Amino acid sequence: MEGTKNTNRTKISPEKLKEIKVHWKMLNQPGKEAVNNYNRHLARAQLRIYYEVFGRQ
Repeated sequence: MEGTKNTNRTKISPEKLKEIKVHWKMLNQPGKEAVNNYNRHLARAQLRIYYEVFGRQ
């Protein structure tokens, strides 16, 4: 098995490199559930700060 550190990037054609980058970006996208979870936590934090600043009404 060939290690990724030993790969010479100059050997890879620009088209292939572009394809690899696009594929890598697709793999690293968070799932829908993760995004919803993040948004929920963010909303709670924003609401908590709002209440601290303006108080509950």
